[in-house]
Amino acid sequence: MKATVEILQVWNRFAGMPMETFTKGWWYARCGGTSRQRTIDEMIEHRRLYGAGGNCFDLALWLRHEFARDGLHARVVGHDLCTEDAHVAVVATGPDGAQYLCDLGDLWLQPIRIDVVDDGWHAGFFPGREVQVAPLDAGIEVRYRRTNGKVGRQRYDLRHLTEDEVMAASNHCQNLLRRPFCEMLLPHPETGVVEHWEYDEGKSFWNLTTGPVFEPPCGSQAEWAERISRRTGMSTELITEAFAAYRLS
Repeated sequence: MKATVEILQVWNRFAGMPMETFTKGWWYARCGGTSRQRTIDEMIEHRRLYGAGGNCFDLALWLRHEFARDGLHARVVGHDLCTEDAHVAVVATGPDGAQYLCDLGDLWLQPIRIDVVDDGWHAGFFPGREVQVAPLDAGIEVRYRRTNGKVGRQRYDLRHLTEDEVMAASNHCQNLLRRPFCEMLLPHPETGVVEHWEYDEGKSFWNLTTGPVFEPPCGSQAEWAERISRRTGMSTELITEAFAAYRLS
């Protein structure tokens, strides 16, 4: 179920990049209140200048671009496009023709093969959970099992999307400002094991196999900006501007 060296070489270029919506708010304000999908060159520059990552659309388009640079075919797949529930990822084809789901937007540890029937549960693909891939008529369902046996699900529609459909959904998403959010895969300060850290709605916490462990709250927005910057590498300038954009949206 693991990806080939060629797929992983591209995937690993995104190690240490946050999945976040702070850049979306910051970019929305920079665009004057009518946003658009950032270009690849803009995302690269914002990463260099501000430590920015992006949301699932940003990361999927950027990842597809990197696969193309290495001569590998990849396409964007998604569900519920042009709604608040939209989510996209990438399906990449290895040199041997095998198909791999590559989902930076949900912070997978590594891609997983999806063109073989395998009803087993697999560790090492998603933080704190085992995963199982099940075929559907027009896609797949990924099941996530915690150590307590609780199972979550995510469905991926694998039907072909035109470039116009992808970009229309991307531009629509960039104009939906719901809340500032970010998550990262980071070494836990006590164990050194790579775990899932998250900021959402004025709370920050570690999503461990045993459940969430909350950090002490910050006393001000400036303190939150410092903590988020320290965890993610994003600049406090971008984070502070994003907080302001979300308040005004």
